[in-house]
Amino acid sequence: MAGANPVFVCGLDDHTRNTDRVDILVAGGGIDCAEAAPLEQRLRRFDASKYRFSALAYTGNRYYADLFLELFPQATVVANPLADRVQPLQN
Repeated sequence: MAGANPVFVCGLDDHTRNTDRVDILVAGGGIDCAEAAPLEQRLRRFDASKYRFSALAYTGNRYYADLFLELFPQATVVANPLADRVQPLQN
């Protein structure tokens, strides 16, 4: 039988809760927009070694997918599920 036991954390630096091993660690969130400096800073601070996982996937802002792969070459990039439905606020 196949199954999943998801574990949710609120932020890229939220490694204080559950340290159980997971099959896939998914880093996601954020809409697709080129100017997202806070996200870039958070991705650069993200320490995947704080988690126990078999595979790493990124499903966030597509403009930062290359950075994520640069930081974590073993990661897989998955299309951002928020990309088509949520748009940045226009001034």
